[in-house]
Amino acid sequence: MILPALALAACATRAPAPRVVDLMPDFWRFWELAEGREPARRVALLKEIVIDPHRPFYGEVVGVPDDERLAAYLERIAPAIPELREMSRDFPPLFAQAWDQFRRTFPNLDPQLPIYFAPSLFTSNGQVRYLGGRPIVMFGLDVSAYLKHDPTALPALDDPLLSVPHELFHAYHWQVNSEVAEAARSFFTPGTTSPLYFDLWSEGLAALASHRLQPSASLGAVLSSEVLAREAPPLGPRLARELRSRLVSTDADEVRDYFFLSSERTDIPRRSAYYIGYRVAAELASSRTLDELALLQGAELLEAIDRTLQGLALEP
Repeated sequence: MILPALALAACATRAPAPRVVDLMPDFWRFWELAEGREPARRVALLKEIVIDPHRPFYGEVVGVPDDERLAAYLERIAPAIPELREMSRDFPPLFAQAWDQFRRTFPNLDPQLPIYFAPSLFTSNGQVRYLGGRPIVMFGLDVSAYLKHDPTALPALDDPLLSVPHELFHAYHWQVNSEVAEAARSFFTPGTTSPLYFDLWSEGLAALASHRLQPSASLGAVLSSEVLAREAPPLGPRLARELRSRLVSTDADEVRDYFFLSSERTDIPRRSAYYIGYRVAAELASSRTLDELALLQGAELLEAIDRTLQGLALEP
């Protein structure tokens, strides 16, 4: 695995090492003990060795499936174990390089930000979540390994290293902007939804920051989908009009259709809002730095997004 855009010469003064919580050694201890056991025993060992010792993480961040789903998870991850071993070995040192580069660009990122490398039980390859009342960054190496094993499993790319600056910027954004941080809490809380423009802005700005840090990456790589990068631009004006009319919507179905792979719409590419959010952030970055953009909130933020979408809607 290589990291061309992040493999920079070491600086004389390195950033403080990331505060990593690596759950993968516990997973490998489980796997060695569980091989050849009956499904029920394997599930019991998974809970005993991996989940229960890290119950706050699995309870608050991942969620603990029932035994039937855990058994299905173990069956599904089994063919990707070679890829997961490679990911477990190679990702930590490459993440350290990405961390150093990010903190050279954004030195105010909290050096004590907890970073989890974990089997996410197929929930996500990377997310910023709250754990014990504070943000953490989680990288689900099992998802990345499975998609490396079977690239057709999801209609998206999954270079886990491209997700690093994206997720770190989310954490930085939450750190410096309390309004965005509070809105983000609702993204993972069932029954609550913040106005759509917060997600549009948060994802778009993180994508732009990721691209700035990895300028050689394709737009498809930055958006985690070549399909999205190919199909969304021709629909850009229409998508801008749609999203402009829904900026303050709190409809969970609309959030799903614009942001999730589980979208039920077939007339627009999945996760279309990521592309439009990226375009909005790029337009606003013509007159502001990323640090200045990260601080935008309130009426100023909503007006800036609305004005930019109005312009994108008029593009030929």
